Amino acid sequence: MGDVLAESKNYWNLINNRYEEFISDLNRPVLLPDEIFNSLQDVTKLIDESEKIEISEEISDKIIDPIFKDSSDQPQKLEKDFDSLLNFKKDELVVHANHGIGKFLGLKNLNRTECFLIEYQNNDLIYVPVNDLSQITPYIGVKDIPLDSLNKKKWSEKSKKSKIKAFDIASEILEAEAKRSLEESSEISFDLDEYKKFCDGFNFSETPDQERAIKEVISDLISKKPQDRLICGEVGFGKTEVALRASFIVAQSNYQVCILAPTTVLAKQHFEVFKDRFADFPHNVCLLTREQTNTEKEEIYNRINDNSYSIIIGTHALFNKEISFKNLNLLIIDEEHKFGVRQKELIRSLKKGINVISLSATPIPRTLNLSLSKVRDISLITTPPIGRKSVKTIVSRYSQSLVFEAIQREFYRDGQVFYLLNNVSQLEEKKNELAERFPNKSIDFAHGQLRPKELGSIMQKFIKKDIDLLVCTTIIESGIDIENANTLIVENSENYGLSQLHQIRGRVGRSKREAFAYFLLNETKKLKNKALERIEALQENESLLSGFSLAMRDLEIRGAGELLGEKQSGAIDVVGLTLFSKMIEGAIKVLSGEKIIEQSDINIDIGIYGFIPEEVIPQAELRLSIYKEISSIKENKDLDQNKKDFIDRFGDVNQEIINLYELSKLKNIARKLNILEIKFRNENFSLKLAENSKLLPSSSKVKEIKLSAKEIKSDRLTFIMAKLESFLDKDEI
Repeated sequence: MGDVLAESKNYWNLINNRYEEFISDLNRPVLLPDEIFNSLQDVTKLIDESEKIEISEEISDKIIDPIFKDSSDQPQKLEKDFDSLLNFKKDELVVHANHGIGKFLGLKNLNRTECFLIEYQNNDLIYVPVNDLSQITPYIGVKDIPLDSLNKKKWSEKSKKSKIKAFDIASEILEAEAKRSLEESSEISFDLDEYKKFCDGFNFSETPDQERAIKEVISDLISKKPQDRLICGEVGFGKTEVALRASFIVAQSNYQVCILAPTTVLAKQHFEVFKDRFADFPHNVCLLTREQTNTEKEEIYNRINDNSYSIIIGTHALFNKEISFKNLNLLIIDEEHKFGVRQKELIRSLKKGINVISLSATPIPRTLNLSLSKVRDISLITTPPIGRKSVKTIVSRYSQSLVFEAIQREFYRDGQVFYLLNNVSQLEEKKNELAERFPNKSIDFAHGQLRPKELGSIMQKFIKKDIDLLVCTTIIESGIDIENANTLIVENSENYGLSQLHQIRGRVGRSKREAFAYFLLNETKKLKNKALERIEALQENESLLSGFSLAMRDLEIRGAGELLGEKQSGAIDVVGLTLFSKMIEGAIKVLSGEKIIEQSDINIDIGIYGFIPEEVIPQAELRLSIYKEISSIKENKDLDQNKKDFIDRFGDVNQEIINLYELSKLKNIARKLNILEIKFRNENFSLKLAENSKLLPSSSKVKEIKLSAKEIKSDRLTFIMAKLESFLDKDEI
């Protein structure tokens, strides 16, 4: 009896030291004692090895330990506004428009107002009142950039160089936009009843974001201006349905649709989906890949050229010179960044005068830069389908025992496994190793160097559940949709890019069943800091809505990358992507002939202070978020609505919060009147004015005026607001 109790105690000691919390992890079967591949010594060794991970700079402890993260199953919603991804975080870099790059140290009360405390070179500090928050943006650029000096001359020189580069880019943008505006896309008209019938073929309820994206795409199509839209949505969130409906509308108008996919596997999957959805409609769908014989290809070329095919789906094979689209109107590009340089040039030659939709789960930095810089339209699909669970992400040093247990637990629930090893020469050896451990399971391998038909056969067997475990390369990265495959194991995950890791993780978790992704690091290799940052980003962003956030992190890790296809990293990184994007916007306005008054943030010093007291909202991060939101609102009616929303969430507001909103209103009024500064001293208001302030006649050279407030009946804030509002047009108030 004593031996049994000792063995039982050993078993539970092991269980309690597990990375995978077996007791609470009810979504997969628990392994029996004789099926546990890890011994207590294995677990201890793996923890020790993980603690030995060497990096060149200090990083979060989250990376050091093997992580098994849990997350809510409740559907989440990402803010529609891109700015929601640019939040301030303590000890991270920010950019002040007048002082440059500094480190945000947190909020601090100073002189009866809450301030941002920012550190610069030589431990110099500045305090920025929350009312001046519009001067500060989170820094998006390279991680290791040094803090700026408070020497204004140095920052002025840096920002001047970036402004010059911004003007160069702005002129390119305007030139491209001018060419595009001269082009007209063909008129689209379609039968609404037929369209509704086509939509009925979608067996799910549209999410709110899907509906919005569909409306935006249709609106673009029926306008005369050629569409150029990026649809960014998580894997499995419904981008394909948007593409299907756009394709139907164009085909109904008797035009052709071309759908480009980076791999044969993804092209075939699109073909099956489109063929099924278009089966009851008179629009022929074809597939063109490297797998067809020359005779088959010739026939397809001819039928494309004579308009017999309405929907043409394929890989780079569609760039063949023998193809001359008879009536092409819409080009849909899935994962454009996966195409090579030469292929991208060919894509650009197809784009002229036609509608273009790009689909992406994680935009690479250049794509994201273009979107954030307002160069192209973007639709975000961020609402997860009902019941979809996020993928649990486990990060650890490689352990054969850990691998075996992950596989066994998936097999226990009759699921399938992807085992990613991006080295073709090692795939068969790994297959044999796993087959020896799991002799009753069907295990095979797949990679891009196999003959097309052989690869296609293997993938079909996996889709039909005839293969239980697939050892493979990154050929599975794009678009493979297999609901029963819910465990992913990636060896040497430090060798992959962030967008690539996210795409790979998206191969599991395509159903309501919970999925698991194991990112295993090399057992002994000293890892580079950037590789670990990529893994850390995945751990931090394992929610269903992580793709767009991961793209932002990719900008931080790799630097801002390319903008408009030209290397601009240096110019962007010295000021950060957010400020650089603002510079481009300003340059576009100047080059477009708009009168721009360059002014620093409006200084208001009237002895009235506005902030959110800690007793109202104790969480500093939440206060930061609200300050940022208020500072971004440029219309006073919107501030009134925001204040109502604040009261709904947090209850009645005190005088400091009322002041915060009223001072923000005063700043908006001052901005519209081109007022640079408002001060109150000795019962007088002093107003500093920009050149073309509405308070002055057009020829006036006056730069400052004073208003007496000796006999005011209201408080000084109400008085000055009423005075200044009288100079605004009715539609500006």
